[in-house]
Amino acid sequence: LMHVFRYAMIAGVAFLGVTMASAPKDPERVFSFVLAESVPSGLRGLLVAGMIAAFMSTVSSWINAGGSLAVRDLVQPLK
Repeated sequence: LMHVFRYAMIAGVAFLGVTMASAPKDPERVFSFVLAESVPSGLRGLLVAGMIAAFMSTVSSWINAGGSLAVRDLVQPLK
């Protein structure tokens, strides 16, 4: 069920980006343009908070993997 919502949201953002007259030609800027021009401010805040949370989760995973790597490869051989 979540896959349907995800793909519908991606298709909606792509559709808005293509059909808006003043949309940027650079595909990297379409999402931020649609977010700034079409989404109300309260929902915009929730979307930005969700993106920041996803980024924080990714960085947390990197830090955890780095710590595991350091302990496994550097500390355990010394024992």
